[in-house]
Order: sequence, then structure tokens, then C-alpha cells
Amino acid sequence: MSLFNQIKLILFSQHGMTDDNRAMSSLAHKVAPPQCCVIAPNLGFIKTMNQD
Repeated sequence: MSLFNQIKLILFSQHGMTDDNRAMSSLAHKVAPPQCCVIAPNLGFIKTMNQD
């Protein structure tokens, strides 16, 4: 049986604007039920305000 036939839930975890994905990935893996695929990408820092 393939991996995709075993996944029952996809859990997407997003971090804040000024941090990285380490803490959110750790939390997501702690709360994820069995047969869950955790996706916690590092989205990087995005500057949202231009102070020109």
C-alpha cells in the first residue's frame, strides 16, 4: 500500500512573520494524530511595510 493511501489527515502549520518554522513544526508533530502528514514549511521573512 502506498503512503498516500495511509494518510488520513494533512496538518498545515504556519509560523509568524519574523520567526522560522522550528517551533510550529515541533508543536504540529506533538498534536498530530496517527496517520497524519505534517507540513510546516519555512516561509522566510517577508517585509510588509516600506519605511521610505
